[in-house]
Formats: sequence, structure tokens, C-alpha cells
Amino acid sequence: SINSNNITVKNSNLSYATVGVEFWKTSNSKIINNTVSNNWYDGIYLRDYSRNNTIANNIVLNNYFGITLRYYSSNNTIANNTVSNNCVGIYLEDSSNNTIANNTASLNYEGGIGLGYSSKNTIANNTVSNNEFGIDLWYSSKNTIANNTVSNNDDGILLWYSSNNKIYLNNFIKNGNQVYFYSSTNIWNSTKQIT
Repeated sequence: SINSNNITVKNSNLSYATVGVEFWKTSNSKIINNTVSNNWYDGIYLRDYSRNNTIANNIVLNNYFGITLRYYSSNNTIANNTVSNNCVGIYLEDSSNNTIANNTASLNYEGGIGLGYSSKNTIANNTVSNNEFGIDLWYSSKNTIANNTVSNNDDGILLWYSSNNKIYLNNFIKNGNQVYFYSSTNIWNSTKQIT
């Protein structure tokens, strides 16, 4: 656990612990180019108002949660990670204004990418395949989900009490249900013309 700023964790093997690496109340820090595996709970965990951090180019596998943001963590970037064989690949809870982009989330037992009680996040250009839920939102609104390839999941996108999200230009391929929603009303086209 680290409670500081301007920290870099890179080129490390973070394995066989309760949590691979945990930042709390941390800003302007980086977790890059690591292998994070076989941790009992979280592989990479940002919590408690952690802001403006970058999680990039990591291989995250065989943890319970692969990459997790919780408790009002905002303005973080999760990019270019390979997240596989976790229970849940990438998960945000009570966190807003984060970017999840260009990740591969595959073969996670439950969700590939999930949001719970989280708003104003961007999920873009990810490849999400062979999970139970590809991208799932629970009680989450005002997020943007665009340009993702979502394939071979039980449910491609699952929306549960999640409205006012913008969802467009995604590729849905051979999911059990391409989209499944309950008590959710969303915008299914871009809000401006795209060339």
C-alpha cells in the first residue's frame, strides 16, 4: 500500500500477495509494464480519492479482481493492459471521469469490464471477449462506451438500472445476448456526426 504522490511502479513481478499493488489517496503516479498475477484479492487497486494516475501496459492475470478503482477515484487512465483469467477483469466502483481504453479483457470468469455506481467514465477501443459479461454497468450513468469489440461473451453489454449512457460504434460478435438491459434507457448513437 502506498499513500503518497508521484510514485512509479514498473517492470516488476507482483505476485502471490493479498494485493499486488495498492495506491490510496495517491495522485500523479504510474503503474506500468508489470506482470501482476495470482494475488488473492486485487491485482492493481486504486482507492480513496486516488486521482490522475496511469495504469498502462501491464499483464494482469489470475487475481480475483484484475484492476480495480474504488471510493471516489477519478481522472485515472487504464490503457493498453492485458487482463485475463481473473474473476473480474477491470472494475470501477463509486469512481468517475476515468478512461478505460485499448485494453484486452478476456477469459475472466465474470465480467470483462464493469462499472458499479460510477459515472462520466469513458470505455473505448477495448477488446472484450470470452467473459460471462463483456461490459456490465450497475447503477451507473452518463458513461460513454464506444468503439469496443465485444465478442463471445454470455452477455455482450449488460445494463442494470443504468441510464443516460452513450453507447455507439461498438462491434458485437457472437455474444449469447448482444445486449441485455433491465430498467435502463440509454443513447445508442453518437451525439454528433462522425466522419
